[in-house]
Amino acid sequence: MFGTRHLPTRRPQTGFTLIEVMVVVVIVGVLATLGTYGVRNYLLSAKTSEAVSMMTTIKTAEEAYKAETFVYLDVSTNFNADNFHPTSAPTNTKFNWRLATDTNVSRNFRTLGVEPDGPVYFTYAVVATAPGASTPTLPTTKTRAQFNLPSSPDRWQYIAVAKGNLDGSGSSGRNTYVLSHSYSAEVYVENEGD
Repeated sequence: MFGTRHLPTRRPQTGFTLIEVMVVVVIVGVLATLGTYGVRNYLLSAKTSEAVSMMTTIKTAEEAYKAETFVYLDVSTNFNADNFHPTSAPTNTKFNWRLATDTNVSRNFRTLGVEPDGPVYFTYAVVATAPGASTPTLPTTKTRAQFNLPSSPDRWQYIAVAKGNLDGSGSSGRNTYVLSHSYSAEVYVENEGD
């Protein structure tokens, strides 16, 4: 009488293999990268919406000014850096719209009635030209034709440009430009998120 011998049953091993753990780590890393990129773009797009809103305000103010005077107000004369308001060199920080020093550009914006509710990321310039005058050189990388602007206008025109350095890269980085003009209700954005 031999008894039957029972072998102990093996329990299944619990845990993960090294390959499974590495796959999970890679997936989490990819998701984190995509999430960070998405949040960054969302934040930069939100900052750009400030300039788009200001372009609408400037358009309304210029049209009201023209309705009274039959010309657009030449706020900035040209798009040189020192003719932008409230600063000549935008960064990724906000600037107070009301400057301690009163400049011609700041007085012209007051005359136009353009003043945002608070500090701004972008810096702004508006140039108006008479019929037959040449369209000013734009600070953007795109040409006048790409913005549907004539090289020599047959009527009064204005061009409004907002310039921002939203990623804080300084002069070495690309600026974000938002442009509006009297020929269209469209607002153009160049290098959004840069």
